Amino acid sequence: MNVLLKSATVIDKQSSFNQQKVDILIEDGIIKNIDKEITETSNTEVVVLENLHVSKGWFDTSVSFGEPGFEEKETIENGLVTAAKSGFTGVALQPNTNPVTDNSSALAFIKFKAQNHATSIYPIGSLTVQS
Repeated sequence: MNVLLKSATVIDKQSSFNQQKVDILIEDGIIKNIDKEITETSNTEVVVLENLHVSKGWFDTSVSFGEPGFEEKETIENGLVTAAKSGFTGVALQPNTNPVTDNSSALAFIKFKAQNHATSIYPIGSLTVQS
């Protein structure tokens, strides 16, 4: 799928486009072109939003999804989808689950549930066992 972001302000001090409004062409999930104006094609979804900004992905150092044990609050699936839509490319998951994330099996479960998501998960293990 091809996407054309129109008139997006780039927030990246390392980019030559920093603080500039540009068009960004994304083809198959990869940025292919950044320019002042890019002409759309028939197979491109055009995104025009007021006050659109783009930046590098963000990392959240402390999230609590609830799963396992408190899925009614939030699942790993929903948490990662929400994080991706919010611009986060990685999250550190707190061990405040039931059971507490305090062993390799619990970590493996979380990593398994988090496979194939745009946002990477970094589960934090509890410092104590069965706390």
